[in-house]
Amino acid sequence: MPTTTSLSVQELKLDLKNFRTIPQPSEASAISALVSINPDWFWALTESLLTDGYHLTENILVLAGGKSGTDMEVKEGNRRIAALKLIYGYARRSLVTVPAHLEVMIAGLADDWKNANRLVPCAVYQQNESAAVDRIVQLTHGKGEKAGRNPWSAVPRARHNRDRNGESEPGLDLLESYLKHGQNITPYQKQRWAGEYSLSVLDEAAKRLAPRIGLTSSRELADGYPKIKYRAALEKVLHAIGSEMVGFEEVRGADFAVADGIPAPASQTSANTASSGSASGQGTSSGTQQASSSSKGATKRKAVSVDDPRAVSRALKKFAPVGNNREKVVKLLNESENPQCRQISPCLLFLTSKHVRALR
Repeated sequence: MPTTTSLSVQELKLDLKNFRTIPQPSEASAISALVSINPDWFWALTESLLTDGYHLTENILVLAGGKSGTDMEVKEGNRRIAALKLIYGYARRSLVTVPAHLEVMIAGLADDWKNANRLVPCAVYQQNESAAVDRIVQLTHGKGEKAGRNPWSAVPRARHNRDRNGESEPGLDLLESYLKHGQNITPYQKQRWAGEYSLSVLDEAAKRLAPRIGLTSSRELADGYPKIKYRAALEKVLHAIGSEMVGFEEVRGADFAVADGIPAPASQTSANTASSGSASGQGTSSGTQQASSSSKGATKRKAVSVDDPRAVSRALKKFAPVGNNREKVVKLLNESENPQCRQISPCLLFLTSKHVRALR
């Protein structure tokens, strides 16, 4: 049974193996990852704490012991403790981009608030109760309010299923290998996609791509990456899925990933060959008609207006700054991956892309 007590925010240790993201080397990187995965939820929670203080009815679940034998590791409530650490300055706020209005609220905090929230209620479990704690954590994430407990997305659910239940999760294994070895991914994308990624789309894509790469299954694809044929082409697909440029409709299309450099399915190649042979014996008019019919049957990426944010995203994804004094352009590209950037108007995004293209 747990022991209920109040512990200081400073002495609590964040869980560096939180299922929401990949294992982190330090608390600073863990906080940065928690913010990157879902900034809206994190800052809404922070604002709620600044406005109303910590609700004493919400216990933090803590596992006592750890590596040092005296650590108080947070197993449930990592976002709340991370927000409080930033507020009190136990973690440097310069590590993340704190919204300006929250910086103003933090600077204006009264001593009464600081004294009242420095200690938080905790339910402390011992190491031999870790399985019970894990079960509670798994059942906890069902609330829908932004300032409440953020429900797990597909990635942490799959990570828990693999690490705790011993189930096979080839899509997750491929994603985590890509985050480690990928050659077309930014540090910000690594943090965000470690916790928020269209894993079901990746599962479907891996199942369809494996035989086209010469492998038998998505499991063999996950185990073989990055030492596989068509690695660069596969990484283009993984990046497009993470950027939400590719979804189920594209993955299930007849020409999926062909433009990226991955061979077409064997059945499609045979059909195209037979069609070509038939057309060659029928004259130019018949061949032209056949080609037109084949073109109509192919699935193409949906066209969008040049002032649509998706068009801008596609243009920026293909842009690679070179030469001297390109730091600001690189920063602009990295910030364009931030989900908050989607709130910018299409016109402003269009103007941004025009300026970037002018720097080529």
